Amino acid sequence: MAPVISKRVGLMRYGVMLFSLAYLCLSIATAIYILMLQRSFTVTTIAIYCYIQVCANWRALFVNSSKDYGVLVEEGLEQDPQNFCPECNIFKNKKSHHCPLCEYCILRHDHHCFFLGTCIGLNNQRYFVILCLYTGVGSLYLSLQIFLTSDWVFQSLVQLFGAIHAVRLRFFPSQNNNSGQRIHGDCVQPVSNYWHVLHLHVWSSSSSPVPKRHVA
Repeated sequence: MAPVISKRVGLMRYGVMLFSLAYLCLSIATAIYILMLQRSFTVTTIAIYCYIQVCANWRALFVNSSKDYGVLVEEGLEQDPQNFCPECNIFKNKKSHHCPLCEYCILRHDHHCFFLGTCIGLNNQRYFVILCLYTGVGSLYLSLQIFLTSDWVFQSLVQLFGAIHAVRLRFFPSQNNNSGQRIHGDCVQPVSNYWHVLHLHVWSSSSSPVPKRHVA
């Protein structure tokens, strides 16, 4: 009789996996769209190759996970009661571990990956490592390309930097020790003019005298 999967186990087993799969497909589609806008054949080709490797190893990981269940002890050999699995009702290999989510004994069980919805064991561990490698390389490569070729990234950083210093000038006024002039947020232009705020902060910082060194 097949074991009944509870709603909680089913949600953890399939819900997170479907969410991660949808997120992966969305990220791949978004990445390819952004790269196509750059009109760079080399950049797009490398990124697509990395994501093809991710999808291929994802599939290989699932195909081999079905072959990675606990190894039965051959009949006639000594069977250790400590290696008996009451959930699977078998004498499992001593290097196997029972996973309550997959409901199988996994040979050389490493961990249960919630994002993939399966266990990582002997037969699919190498595909999992390659999957993580290509995912990391592809994500890093894509992030660098977007950061280096997109003007909106630089503009966003400038706006964030200016907004931080606008808040600083509003709540923590600065004073020029040479002229005694006080720079307060009330004299600053609207926050949308981030370049003006940035220039004020640079001027305030550069015009302040260097603190004296106290020699013991």
